[in-house]
Amino acid sequence: MPLPDAPLLLYDDQCGVCRRWSRRLAAWDRAGRIRQHPSRARANLPGVPPLDDAALERALHVLLPDGRICTGARGVIALLPWLPGGRPLGWLARVPGVSWTADRLYDAVARRRHRIGGDACATR
Repeated sequence: MPLPDAPLLLYDDQCGVCRRWSRRLAAWDRAGRIRQHPSRARANLPGVPPLDDAALERALHVLLPDGRICTGARGVIALLPWLPGGRPLGWLARVPGVSWTADRLYDAVARRRHRIGGDACATR
């Protein structure tokens, strides 16, 4: 299967927190350079390798045009160069400790995402 020519973000469309952040990312991505797709409906997407459902439930996945797959906070960081003004933030992520801290924060929110906010999740 051919690889996508733009990053592909796979996210949980059943989660209110994930949907809100997906909308925010789409607003930031005014040029539409990042494709977003619900992880549950990935089967028909060209270039998407087999991915573990449990891993997709734990964190967003970003498939980059070069074939790399980044998850969670590292996935968010991998998208920064594709966003207006994001490149300097990507450089900031290279500062020692920043990615480690971002991973911990992402994991803490991801574990609680089904309880956060008024529109938490449709299936939980």
